[in-house]
Amino acid sequence: MPAYRKKGYGELLVKAGLSKVTGTIYINAQVASLGFYEHLGFIQEDKTTFLEAGIPHTVMLWPHGQSEAPCPILKPV
Repeated sequence: MPAYRKKGYGELLVKAGLSKVTGTIYINAQVASLGFYEHLGFIQEDKTTFLEAGIPHTVMLWPHGQSEAPCPILKPV
């Protein structure tokens, strides 16, 4: 929703999820959002694109295992 863009909510949500995982994660990212995911540390697997729901996507991966930059709002358990 436009009213919630550019406020950091998306980055916070992704970081929260990444702080709970181990191993490599693969996502189908919208091509228009590559910069967002690259900023968070995802790497484009290759330059191949495909349509998903009529929108160009590409495969990206999070190769870092346990998050290197845990979410600042989550407390260690």
